[in-house]
Amino acid sequence: MDRKSKHFLLTAFLSAVAVFSLLSANGCSTAAPSAQTDAQPAGKIIRTGLYVDRGSAGSGVVRLARILEFSPELDLTLLTGQDLRNGKLKDLDLLVIPGGDSSQQYESMQESGAEAVRRFIAGGGSYYGVCAGFHCALYKPKRIGLLPFTHLKGGYGLRAPLVIDISEKGRKLLDLPQKRYTVTYSEGPIAIPCRQPGTGWGEQLGVYVNSVSSLNRPKFNFSGTPCIIHGQYGKGKVIATSFHPEYRADTHLIAFGCIGAVTGVKPKPVYPVKCWRPIRVWFNTSSLSRKKIRQALDLEHQTDIEVNYDLFSAGVQDHVDVLIITDGKAKSMDAFMKKNQALLVEFMDRGGKVIVTGAAAESAPKHKNLTEFPVTASLPEAVRKVCR
Repeated sequence: MDRKSKHFLLTAFLSAVAVFSLLSANGCSTAAPSAQTDAQPAGKIIRTGLYVDRGSAGSGVVRLARILEFSPELDLTLLTGQDLRNGKLKDLDLLVIPGGDSSQQYESMQESGAEAVRRFIAGGGSYYGVCAGFHCALYKPKRIGLLPFTHLKGGYGLRAPLVIDISEKGRKLLDLPQKRYTVTYSEGPIAIPCRQPGTGWGEQLGVYVNSVSSLNRPKFNFSGTPCIIHGQYGKGKVIATSFHPEYRADTHLIAFGCIGAVTGVKPKPVYPVKCWRPIRVWFNTSSLSRKKIRQALDLEHQTDIEVNYDLFSAGVQDHVDVLIITDGKAKSMDAFMKKNQALLVEFMDRGGKVIVTGAAAESAPKHKNLTEFPVTASLPEAVRKVCR
């Protein structure tokens, strides 16, 4: 091959490389398209069940559901006691039991449901409990009983911000940047170690630095007792916090770390970016149900709606545009309306909008700014309609 031919071939080759590089830079590729997309993150997806039956109560349930819903690493399913008894756990990797009333949670899942949870964890499933979910993991009659800790009778305090210290091992396991945190405590169970046949291996990863007056024993001090417990039950991993990491943005990292510690996958939620200015909504979390939590999450997905779950008060109504009081038990709805009637009327007199559905409409005060929608209505559309 003469020199001229070699020069021609080299020029052609370099031109081809340049064209390929330009195509790649502009997002084009000659390679086969990848099955991986932005909506499907790399790595394992953790099939996650959140227990939302009777006993799972309070705004913490919805706040925890929000963290799970918007984590691309997790695939969220809302579970009832019947689901546990009917074998739905076999399709999951992680069970999350939120705050509320652990005795009612046990009653709604029944012993057969609790036994299904034990089999699930023993077979290699993962468990994360918060507050009442912490209590469910303790060794005690009519609880699930996963770790060698029991509940100190009468040892729980009023709701308050408390300081916790996380051990060095806890920091590494939960992948946390600091030792000390201020957390939201709300009547969480106080645990003490016990060794009982059938409970797994367990350890504490953090303790309370201070305490708050007990509901039943005013002089009781639970500083130094476990705030995070962790361990093994059969082939599965268990972790629980007796405080609520979902309430404060700066302690969400603890919730992410707990899930990562038992599943090997640490969630990284991606929340919708809200437009300015979003419609500010308050959502009533009493009488929670699977449907009601899905309604709240549907609102959370909207970029033009911002949701608040704080306890209803004058302070809340000063910072929202719409109050949503959805269907629930008639007795519960009637009690809410009687307790808050003056605040509701004041809010509507100032131009605020109130949306009610089902039983909530029966005892709501009559007002031009109160709108009743069918139970089956789309809440995002209802919010936009009353705000036009």
